[in-house]
Amino acid sequence: MRVVERVEARALMKSAESIRIPSVMKLVERRVFNILLYNASEAGFEHEEHRIEIVRLRELLGYHGKNTGWIMDQLKALSELRIEWDTIGPDSSRRVGFAKPISSAEIINNKLCVYSIPKVIRDGFSQASLCARINLAIQNEFSSPNSLALWEFLRLMVAKTPPPFEVEFSIQEFRELFNVPENQYSDPGEFNRKVVYPTIEEVAGVSDLSVAIVKKVRESRRLVALIMRVDRKVQTIISAAEAFGVGPLPAVVERMQQEFNLGLTDAQRFAAKFVDHAYLNDLLDDYLGRYRRGMIAAGKLAPYTRKALENASPQRPLVIAQQPLPAVAPADVAPAPEKTEPDPVLEERKRRRTEIELVLASMPGTERAAIEQAWLDSLDTAKDNAIIRLHKRNGILHPGCRVMFLDFVLALYQGKGEVLPTCSEIEEGVC
Repeated sequence: MRVVERVEARALMKSAESIRIPSVMKLVERRVFNILLYNASEAGFEHEEHRIEIVRLRELLGYHGKNTGWIMDQLKALSELRIEWDTIGPDSSRRVGFAKPISSAEIINNKLCVYSIPKVIRDGFSQASLCARINLAIQNEFSSPNSLALWEFLRLMVAKTPPPFEVEFSIQEFRELFNVPENQYSDPGEFNRKVVYPTIEEVAGVSDLSVAIVKKVRESRRLVALIMRVDRKVQTIISAAEAFGVGPLPAVVERMQQEFNLGLTDAQRFAAKFVDHAYLNDLLDDYLGRYRRGMIAAGKLAPYTRKALENASPQRPLVIAQQPLPAVAPADVAPAPEKTEPDPVLEERKRRRTEIELVLASMPGTERAAIEQAWLDSLDTAKDNAIIRLHKRNGILHPGCRVMFLDFVLALYQGKGEVLPTCSEIEEGVC
């Protein structure tokens, strides 16, 4: 229960009137607007001007970049939108109107965002009799503005009627909610296949609600409405709460923030992915060692670590224990083998691999990608199928893939000194 309460604490109480506004916003604009509303609700909707730190806005949005220009573009888009509504209030009064989501916005020193919300929108939120809890973690999981709009509406139904329950939604209501005009997807079957069904499937797949179509209502073989069964998915809520970090932060989360400069959202996501934190720390030690040896370019530790952890397997690779040798009689004990000198060829190859790692780390990303693609093109799909599968799953960071790749690069410039081939050399077949 404590977990659920924490995740609900980061939820916007969104009014029925605002949810019924047609979805004219793009997905990212709708997410940003929800975060701005959530931030304003904490200070109180009676105030026109509100402030939010850019770091907090990025965290709630799940945006990992530091380009405040991109955030300003979303604020500009919100200020240029005009949302319209035609709703019936709880007292049967009809409200028809329009407004801009935000009236102004300003970013100060790339650290603070100051924005204003029009009074008509603030009044709608503060006086609403029915609100839905819009979870700011779950909203970031959607890939379509239609999915976010439908989920918000169903959350409103959950606030009104305890689940499970069934709700009938006409195809025309889907069009109005998704803001799809009649001349777009004029064929009802195409609209259902390409818009309605994928939207319901995504809401059921990534949100905290279980949504299933239980009946299709037809008139003269024409589909006119869908009856959906809606219920809660408790395990999804707990998972979302874990993504926000309930209780004290694990030590590995603080380490990823302090030593690797990862954001809180990323650090908690990886801590949840790798249940074995000892294994996660081993991976971090490896990345940090590569960085200190110069194998990772300066200033690139955070993006390298993020991508490497995203591609890494969540479980430590299994190591097959060697079976003990059968006991033998003393007379049969063979003399200990004489110590041999290290193979100079193998030692030289190891040294050259280390050199290649250092040179690759200092190369532009485009050149590294071209060399890696040349290596992939050289693989035999039949003989090297296992390596190809490992590369698709784990990328070039998998030890087996990386050894083969380094040997390939070594062969490319064998005898050319210490200079690796460039992209143009590979593309022209010089190597």
